[in-house]
Amino acid sequence: VSADGKTIATISTSGSVTATGKYAVGKMMKTRSDMYFPLLADAERRIVVLTEKDRFDQCANSHMQRPFDLEARLLAARKKASTEMTPPTEPGIGRG
Repeated sequence: VSADGKTIATISTSGSVTATGKYAVGKMMKTRSDMYFPLLADAERRIVVLTEKDRFDQCANSHMQRPFDLEARLLAARKKASTEMTPPTEPGIGRG
């Protein structure tokens, strides 16, 4: 929620498939809930952010747009997070 209360946002980080490759029914239900819940609030602007391309593609319609540079930024963030969580290969050597 913005400081002035005029803008609210929800962020969905779920993909469209489970770890086993099946359609993520529960995740889709959660995404739908996340999309509809802001309609209950008195706000001038409502934003839904779908970080995963497969989820975006599934939910996309003519009223939704994904910023062109978002995919590259998401990939860079995932790589950085993965590197941070990877133990060093040798003592005293950086991650990697």
